[in-house]
Amino acid sequence: MKKALGIATVASVLSVTAIGATSASAAVALPTVTTVASSLNPSVVGDPVTFTATVTKSLGIPLGSLQFLDAGSPLSGVLTLASGSAQFTTSALTAGTHTITASYLPAGLDPLSLGSLSSTLTQVVNTATGGGGGGVGGGGGGGGGLPGICIPGLTPKAPTITAPARVVGPQAVTVKGTASPNDPVDLYQLDAGATKFAKVGSVVAGLTGSYSFSRNITKRATFVARDTCGPVNSATAVTQVVLGVTETVSSPKKGRLHLRAVTAPRVANQLAKFYRVKKGGTRVLLAKVATGATGVAHKTIKARSGKAYRVVAVVRAPAGNLAGTSKVGKITVR
Repeated sequence: MKKALGIATVASVLSVTAIGATSASAAVALPTVTTVASSLNPSVVGDPVTFTATVTKSLGIPLGSLQFLDAGSPLSGVLTLASGSAQFTTSALTAGTHTITASYLPAGLDPLSLGSLSSTLTQVVNTATGGGGGGVGGGGGGGGGLPGICIPGLTPKAPTITAPARVVGPQAVTVKGTASPNDPVDLYQLDAGATKFAKVGSVVAGLTGSYSFSRNITKRATFVARDTCGPVNSATAVTQVVLGVTETVSSPKKGRLHLRAVTAPRVANQLAKFYRVKKGGTRVLLAKVATGATGVAHKTIKARSGKAYRVVAVVRAPAGNLAGTSKVGKITVR
């Protein structure tokens, strides 16, 4: 698939205006509306995807030809309309996001129709397997320009990307970086346990190229930013999520110590260990118990009356999270 906007494409796009201005007088020429649809969206690299374009007007059925474009570059040859529509099937779409449009060109036999260009269809193509940059493969092409508009012949630089290396518990994180000024930027995210990147947001970079996204995460997430004018990808940024653990200790009755830990996010069937912290930081295991369905682990143990205890809880985390440790709780047993 061609990535640079060639002379043939410029001629096709410009002909929409030229033909619309000369095919008929303003009194009789009717405007047309061109729409485009995909048979499979999102798709996987190698999947056959059929694009269907339909051209309509207020009176009659438009005649003429149509061409499908990807980011302004020819995706298909020039096709002849049949009953106002045309189709094109391809299995050659590369991984990433494709901006598909259809350009309608009235024929000499139909001087009563004005040419039209469809609105953009965003076609997402994922890789067959995850990992690395799966689902956000890059390519070459033009870039840069006005907000949301890519100018042919200008190759954008690869975006930079940063994200917090580690956060405690589920929370919103800010993913940010720089891209070519005014270029549209997509953010892709791969969560722990998933096999494919998923597109999670789109913005237009500012005048200085800066962009940012806010994402709520509960487990390890890998991010990639993509300048869609190229398209070109950033490096990856990984945020690890440490299990949040809140501990409470109480003495419900004489000689008893109640230990309780709550996890965030809530995780079940994870081993929680409660330690007594002695002077100098030495830890002595007091109890161990699995968290329940609500992410709570608790146990009551015997303890020496009148004795001061400093207790910490450590909870093992499921895949995608890191083990969490509570703050030290202090109590004097009844």
